[in-house]
Amino acid sequence: MANPLPNPPAPVRDWRFDEPDTTNNDDPNLVAYDSVGMLNGSLEAVTRVAPRVPTGAVHLDGSNAACVNFPAQVAQFGTADFTVSFWINTTDKSLDLCDLVGNRLVAGHGNFFCIRMQKSGLVSAEVDQDANGTNYINVVSNASVNNGSWHN
Repeated sequence: MANPLPNPPAPVRDWRFDEPDTTNNDDPNLVAYDSVGMLNGSLEAVTRVAPRVPTGAVHLDGSNAACVNFPAQVAQFGTADFTVSFWINTTDKSLDLCDLVGNRLVAGHGNFFCIRMQKSGLVSAEVDQDANGTNYINVVSNASVNNGSWHN
């Protein structure tokens, strides 16, 4: 089958979570380096996973403080096309909705994208244009990802 994008664009951002154990005397558990766009993220209540598969990985400890924070401009797509890709490996079944990646800050409509895992392990992806719900779309997967395997 032919590739629908014969010349796909290069990534604008790329975090691999594979930083060495020590980097310039910084605590490696506090920084996620952007290898393309130089917009580094911060890691909170996170530890590096060994072996680092598929490229690098971090473990969030399950607390409310556990997160990877990126600068605000990372998620400001405007009206441009965008792609977000990440890997997940979890067996968590404790939360009704678990934010995986996104820039949604409040409940209700607004300008955001959000990928969340339901307690069942199904993943929902939402995009919304504005506070009126213009072009709002919510898609839910048909397979569970909280089974202890790696999923992209």
